[in-house]
Order: sequence, then C-alpha cells, then structure tokens
Amino acid sequence: MFWGGPFRASSGEPFFALQFYFPGDKAPAAPVKFGGLVTSDSGGEAASFWEDAPLTDMKTGAKTDKVFERSIILPAGSYHGAFGIFPADGGTALETASANFKLEPKSSDFDVSPLILTNELKPQSKRPGPADPFIFGVDKPIKVEPKANRSFSKEDSLWYFYAVSNPKQPESAGSAAAAPAPASPPAAGAAAPAAADTAKPRIMQRIGVLRDGKPAFAPFTGPAEMQQLTSGYYASGSEIPLTTFEPGYYTFTLNIRDLNAPRDSAAFKGLDRQAEFVVLKPDGTLPDKASAKAAPATTPRPKPKKS
Repeated sequence: MFWGGPFRASSGEPFFALQFYFPGDKAPAAPVKFGGLVTSDSGGEAASFWEDAPLTDMKTGAKTDKVFERSIILPAGSYHGAFGIFPADGGTALETASANFKLEPKSSDFDVSPLILTNELKPQSKRPGPADPFIFGVDKPIKVEPKANRSFSKEDSLWYFYAVSNPKQPESAGSAAAAPAPASPPAAGAAAPAAADTAKPRIMQRIGVLRDGKPAFAPFTGPAEMQQLTSGYYASGSEIPLTTFEPGYYTFTLNIRDLNAPRDSAAFKGLDRQAEFVVLKPDGTLPDKASAKAAPATTPRPKPKKS
C-alpha cells in the first residue's frame, strides 16, 4: 500500500513525500531496499534511487504495522514516479506503486497541503531536516504519518491534519482580535507560534463525512485554530474518536477558506481536500462494501487529545 503527496519545506520549496505500508502479518522480516525512478514530463530521468529501506512501527488498534517513508526533493515541475520495495538480496518486488505529481514553485499564493488522516501523532526529540517526510514544526516537531492502508479500528481516534501556506494576515492586531473563537485546541505537539507574527490568520474549515458516498454526519463548520510552523506557514489538526462510527467505507471532506483574503479570490471561496478511510469490523476485518445500517445521527466534532 502506498501514499504520496506534495508538501513544502519551511523555506517554501516543494518536495514529494511518500510512504509504503505493510500490515503486520505481511511485513518483511528481512532487510529491504527502496528503488525508484522519477522522470520529468518530457520523459527525461529526474532522479533514481536504490537504498536501504528501514521500516518503522505504526499502530492499528492492537496491531503493529510497518512503514517506510521518504522525501524526494526536485525542482518545480511535473513528474512521474515508479517506486518499489525489494528484498535486499534482489528478487521480485514486495510492493510497487506509481504516481504522477506536480511540484509547484515557491509562491506567495494561498495553498493547502494534502489532507493527512492518521491515528497517532509522534512528537520528535530531534530537530528535523527541512524536508523530512511528514514532520511539521521546528521547535516542537511532530510526525503526522498518513495511514496508507486507510484502515482504522473503532478503538482508534482519527486525526485529521493539514498545513496552510501564505494566508493573508490581518492589517492590524485589532482585526485579528475580531476573528471567531476556535472550536477546539490544535493538534497536540504542534510547533509554538514564532514570536515575529503575533496576529494569526482567520481560517474557516468545513468538515464533512460521507459513508458509501452519502452524508454520514451533519457537516461541521467552524474556525480552525492554526499553529505557526514558520513565517507564512501554519498547521491545524484535531481528533475525532471513532467509537460511534459503524464499520464501513468513508470519505473525509474538507474545505479551507481564508477569511482575510479578497472576497472574489479562490482563497476566500475555499480550497477542497478529501481522503478516504475505512472503519474495520470489531474482529479487524474489512466491512462489507455497502451497509444497510443507518448512519449515526450526531455530528463528529473535533476533540483535543488529552496529554
């Protein structure tokens, strides 16, 4: 299983972050290698890889799965990547994936990262590199790993997380004070705001949850509490417990609006992101593709993680 998406370093430069995911019972026991070839839209080779692929742990309920993660730093442009995990001594690939991706140049335009859904946040004890995969913040870095298998148990909490680039700042601290109060605290472990920017952007988020393509909950709209990662770069994330979710196939939808942007701009109208996820049966197996059970009636509201 594979997950990949474009992100930005603290400098604003783009990179592509990827993850290979192995369920615990299918994880390689022996050392493995990561191989890859990236070509530009003209067909020329942009990068190639053959290197050790250390696997790290990731939880699904009581199970421990394994992941490999890497960032690929390239100039802005359009690319095609072919990737795989291979036995270290050679042989047939254990897992392969391909992806077309576009790295946008450093810009002052408003942008929202891919939406990450996960069930655990990992505070980091070491200062990260500028393009370390799925690590956000510098002073208090936290790793937010996507679940490439998209599967969660009812005992899990679903964390949604995204980063925002270049939101328009209020013209004065007074206009910042007029922003609506946040609906919930930010994700635990997010980086502390930089001292240079005291006025936070006004970001409105609209959350929807679909089950089998139909609304499973009433949409939730409210201000997002943004934590500054570096100048012009913010992140937000919250927790939704899954105990009330019936086993099934879901889509998490997100619309992000910059309320300080001009009213006729794309930033004010909002940028859409979404991600699929699955809530497993109590025995850990996949649910049926379509369920006749009624969807829960309550609204899933963000909940701060207890420290």
